[in-house]
Amino acid sequence: MSPARSKLIDYEKLPDIISTAELNKLFKEVLELYQQKVYKSHEFLEILFELASRQALTYEILAPEIKSEIDKELCELWNTETYDEVDANLSIVLMLGLENCFEKIKKSLDEDQMSPEIRLEIEQAIKEAGDNISDPYWGMKE
Repeated sequence: MSPARSKLIDYEKLPDIISTAELNKLFKEVLELYQQKVYKSHEFLEILFELASRQALTYEILAPEIKSEIDKELCELWNTETYDEVDANLSIVLMLGLENCFEKIKKSLDEDQMSPEIRLEIEQAIKEAGDNISDPYWGMKE
C-alpha cells in the first residue's frame, strides 16, 4: 500500500466530531502535502471530502485563509470528465461554502460538454445552494 493511500485510510478513520482547531491543522497539512505533490488530485479530493464532512459537523464556517486556499485548488481541479470527481468536488464546495469554485461550476454548464448525469448533478447542487453558497449553514438559522 502506498504511503498516500495509508494516509487516506487514516483520514477515513478520524472521529466524526473534531475540534475546529484540529480541523484547521489537518486542512493546512493536506494542502501543503498536495502542493508538494505528495497526493494526486483524486487522493486530495478524497481526503478533503473526509475533512469537509467533519467540518460540516462543527457548524462553523472554515477559517478564511484555509477556505480561500482550498477554493483556489478546487477551481484548478474542476472538470466535468468523471462523475466521481464532479460529485466529490460539488460535495466539498457545498460543505465548505467555496464561492469561487461554485461560480466556476455554474459557468461550466454553459461552456462544457458533459454527460446528462453530470449536468443533472451540477444543476441539483446549484439549486441546493441557492444564493447562499458562502454560508453552508444558512438553512439552519432561524
